[in-house]
Amino acid sequence: MNLYVLAACPFCHRVLLAMLWAKRSDINVVYVNDLKDENGHLTLDDEPLFGAKTMPELYEKVGQNGSSVPLLLDKDGTFVSNSSKQMTMDLLNQEPQLWAGLDNRQMSEVLDGIHDKLNRAVYGVIQAADQDEYERKAGAIFAYLDNLDGKLATQKFVLGDEPSLADLFVLPTLMRFDKVYHRIFGCSQKRLADYAHLSAYLNRMSGIAGVAGTFDGHKTLTHYYLSTFAVHGVQTRLHPLPFLPVFG
Repeated sequence: MNLYVLAACPFCHRVLLAMLWAKRSDINVVYVNDLKDENGHLTLDDEPLFGAKTMPELYEKVGQNGSSVPLLLDKDGTFVSNSSKQMTMDLLNQEPQLWAGLDNRQMSEVLDGIHDKLNRAVYGVIQAADQDEYERKAGAIFAYLDNLDGKLATQKFVLGDEPSLADLFVLPTLMRFDKVYHRIFGCSQKRLADYAHLSAYLNRMSGIAGVAGTFDGHKTLTHYYLSTFAVHGVQTRLHPLPFLPVFG
């Protein structure tokens, strides 16, 4: 199978983490380019199945509408999935230690909550129509982080003292938070570094064998700082300078 991912994307990252835990080295990972084209599309070089140059073109080749990543295709090019949640759950359905004693429905609800209140919510901040909506959306994210920081004061991971699928959803957003969402997405109330327990959790997760290698900080910054994003329907650069900032 071929898995198409963007290194910067937290939704792709959760699938890469699932592959790590499941030891699935048989899946061929194809990285799209870090920068979008002038139309705001993700592009590809040397796409192995159809020679597609953009993600919309690849979707068209497999008879699907869309342009998003991650995208999973069978070795013959048959569409399998573009749901990062489903890919993550499917990859780890034989790893009961990562399900925290929950069944499929219960875990699905937990993951949906993380996705809606944290993973996707940080992108909603820049789509706010006015000051009140902005403050409400940003405030909800920090209320979620405050609550999670409190939980992590008494337990090592999101659902207890062992890693679970929930951690694979939380971690990608936290790894990007201070340098991306805090700085250019308007999530400016606090840094992750200001949370003692979340910071310790991030270090704990990153210290698990192989986890740090699933995250490319340079590619992530290149995408978010130098690409455009659709803000109120207009492709917009969130970072005003044409080069990457230097972080201390």
